[in-house]
Amino acid sequence: GGWGVATATTSPPPPTCDAECERRAAVACIEGREYRLAVDRLRAAVDRFPDDRGLALLLARAYLLDGNHFWAERTLRAALDWSGNDAALRLWLACVHLRQGDPDLAHEALRVVAEPPEGPLRSRERLLVAFQRYLDSRHDEARAALGGVGRTARVFPEDRPTWSTLQRRLDPSWLDPITAEFEAGVGYSSNAQAGSPTDPGTSGTESALADAAIRSRLAPPLGSRVVPVLDVEAIGRSFDESTAREFGSLHAALRPGVRFALGRQTILVGFRGERLYLDQTPSLYSEARRGELEIEWPAGALAFTGVGRRDYRDERRSRDEWDLGFGGPFGALRGVSLIAGATVRGADASSPAYDVIGVSAAAAARVALGRGASLRLTGTVVWDDYPHSGGEEGAFAFGTDERRQDLLGKVSLGVWIPAWRGARLGLECQLARRDSTADDRPGFNFDYAETRARVLLRWSLSSDPWAPRTVSPPDHVPLPWGLGPGESGDDERIIDLLRQDEELRRGSSCGV
Repeated sequence: GGWGVATATTSPPPPTCDAECERRAAVACIEGREYRLAVDRLRAAVDRFPDDRGLALLLARAYLLDGNHFWAERTLRAALDWSGNDAALRLWLACVHLRQGDPDLAHEALRVVAEPPEGPLRSRERLLVAFQRYLDSRHDEARAALGGVGRTARVFPEDRPTWSTLQRRLDPSWLDPITAEFEAGVGYSSNAQAGSPTDPGTSGTESALADAAIRSRLAPPLGSRVVPVLDVEAIGRSFDESTAREFGSLHAALRPGVRFALGRQTILVGFRGERLYLDQTPSLYSEARRGELEIEWPAGALAFTGVGRRDYRDERRSRDEWDLGFGGPFGALRGVSLIAGATVRGADASSPAYDVIGVSAAAAARVALGRGASLRLTGTVVWDDYPHSGGEEGAFAFGTDERRQDLLGKVSLGVWIPAWRGARLGLECQLARRDSTADDRPGFNFDYAETRARVLLRWSLSSDPWAPRTVSPPDHVPLPWGLGPGESGDDERIIDLLRQDEELRRGSSCGV
């Protein structure tokens, strides 16, 4: 029949197996990921029922899932020979050309397609045009084609994630309406006091540790250019060693805001409220109220600033604070992504000894190891200066009448296995060291070193309840686009990198 070379051996189908029976058997093989077995059976079925479009599409699907684009194309062209200018087959062929990296051939396939009636097939045709223009670097035309598939459109189930992915790639102001990330870890710390918000001035307690973090965002698409945003965050850490348990913490933050597009940039204005609880009595250690502004450019660069008030259990540390930062992605070698950024910050505390001016810098490189696995290397440097910490008041606060200055460095290395249903497992090791001029009295030594190792589980999701509704006819064969939400990678934004670490968020000491 000219449908390809058999790659697996299977028993011939029973003579009573009609076309519908063959379709059910092929679907069972495909769902079981036995793609070559499906190809072998479907080749024979197409020879028996040469004018059955459903079987031809299933054979093309099996070839695509098996990575054989050439024979998927041959299958579709053979079906077009007897079916004429069938719109559904032409659209499948255009998608195969796009998966082969040939937008010109895809354009030719789309050019001869008679415009389908309004419905999921029309939506697919517009999505393919948008995809083709995107690969051809004609982004304005791609955005125009994608605009033809609005939120009230009807799409096939597999076309909906493609709609979302193209929206992300073509619209710099795009936000997934609902996103969430959960991370949990267990491991070991050689120094449970390291980086504690209480800035204890002592160190050295070894302990097992457990931590968890939840970050989520709600951004309902209520307007075309202005979107309300609600960010929620909770980060907890606990230690097993009894003498280290008081350093366990829970940090919670809520930020309502508005994000709007201004030309090619997006601007977010928000108000952040934070609370920090410790495993002590009383438990509330600090709370903050801040106004924040973020400006993001299409290529991923980000400038941000914040101003507010932070009140501590120790009134001497309560302060007015500000910070200003900038960062973004940098060009790197193939298979390696790199982001870097820096912040400058200051605080005017109730007690002048706790006034601080600091600079933080961070960089992260992600190296693709193949098959979805990755290696992540992160480095951070934090410098803090307490300009009014000398003299008698400084001696009371930090144990020295010299001016306190700290230099903190961290490096971490993590290995992550491929994602499964949004979940990834990783192993991370971190080394940290802080040198401080306040290090010359027992109980007031702010130097520390720490080794930390953790096993991490990270799960993320994104959802769009307002996306186009799906339609699945009884004889529908799903098209494997080869383009999905996870295909663009899992590179983090610079704002997330700079805020993931308590020392980077609010300085290396005096709390977060």
